[in-house]
Amino acid sequence: MLVHYNQTSDILYYGVLDIPLSELQGLKNLKVAFHHASKDEVVIHHIRLPKQSTVGDVMNELKTKVDLSHPDAELRLLEVFYHKIYRIFPSGEKIEYINDQYWTLRAEEIPEEEKDLGPSDHFIFVTTS
Repeated sequence: MLVHYNQTSDILYYGVLDIPLSELQGLKNLKVAFHHASKDEVVIHHIRLPKQSTVGDVMNELKTKVDLSHPDAELRLLEVFYHKIYRIFPSGEKIEYINDQYWTLRAEEIPEEEKDLGPSDHFIFVTTS
């Protein structure tokens, strides 16, 4: 007999894992919203990688799951909250401490004009209404 919130029940609910629990505990699940460059669509992808992986590993995994505008397109990962970009993740950053429960993770292709920025160039994030 199970007790939950002072109520007894004879029913036990459980889920069957697709991999052993010991393996699952070493993995990090990330929910990434991919914004396509030429189509006006957003597709949510669930990426599961080892906790020691980097943002670059996430981008490589995502490239196998999405249609890019051209084969050599580069991707970037952004941290978004209430439609505001708070951070662009460097590709070498570990994913272990990335929190996708509070923030939205957005992946997108890097536009050609933003690839070769000089040291005096800066991003200015602008919202339009």
